[in-house]
Amino acid sequence: MIALLPSHLTTKVQPLLTLFKEAFGLFRQNDPLRLASSTAFFTLFALPPVLILVISLLGILFNDALITGELFEKLTGLVGENVASQVELILTNFMDLQGHGWAAALSFLFLTFVSTTLFTVIQNSLNQLWSIRLKGRQHLRGALRNRFRALLIILSSGLLFLGFLMADAVLAFINDHYTLWDARFQLHLLHLVNRIVGLAVETTWFAIIFSFLPFAHVHKRAVWVGAAVTALLFLLGKMVLARLLVNSDLGSVYATSGSIVVLLLFIFYSAMIFYFGACFTRVYARSIDQPLQPKSFATFYEWKDTEQAPLF
Repeated sequence: MIALLPSHLTTKVQPLLTLFKEAFGLFRQNDPLRLASSTAFFTLFALPPVLILVISLLGILFNDALITGELFEKLTGLVGENVASQVELILTNFMDLQGHGWAAALSFLFLTFVSTTLFTVIQNSLNQLWSIRLKGRQHLRGALRNRFRALLIILSSGLLFLGFLMADAVLAFINDHYTLWDARFQLHLLHLVNRIVGLAVETTWFAIIFSFLPFAHVHKRAVWVGAAVTALLFLLGKMVLARLLVNSDLGSVYATSGSIVVLLLFIFYSAMIFYFGACFTRVYARSIDQPLQPKSFATFYEWKDTEQAPLF
């Protein structure tokens, strides 16, 4: 198929295909099914605490009900109304458990611990894909630093979501109060702009993850190219998953557990896309002669075959 392209296009497409091929090879070597399934499992339990933290943090500036409504409207667009309703019910049950005084403080600590544990799982997976580990055992200070970093990522997620909502509101205002072109053309154009804004938000979020979560220094160019590729793949993946999972009868097969199964599968396949994007980021960084570098407390490692039995 590449041979059918003009020569000037072939010279541009071939290196890109080589990068994807190398990224897939790295992805396949690291047992992606295990990485994605463990991420999906922890996300299923951490999702309500993460949402509560995001709503609570944004609730400082805005009305909780408004944030919750917008959040679940976006979630409905991702996973369908049935799944979003199930998540909303679980979230309501979680919030009902929160008390006052000491009970509220303990509840906040518990939610923070569960939420940041998810990002610890993602961090370990990224470190594996990038062949990086700690030089020694992790001390309490390092563990707390990782938890705090994960909490900041959750906060940045909320701020990015807020930025997306503001952009969405501006586009809706323009569509309702100004007719700059043919009404139908304007609607499609604003929908396209909304998609582009959403893509930019997702790219920024992936860039934050790749920059701050793993134990590696990544060149800025590699971070943003890798994040953009991941966001594009995620956009395509959402379209496919919506057709295969959300708009299918898969949920009805599992009866009352159907919504949870659909959510779990959606997270699983999304995690597969995300980890492939991480592999692409590593391969791309090497291709521009800016390979990943471990942070001061980390080091590279490699697996080697040996004929001797390990000591432990």
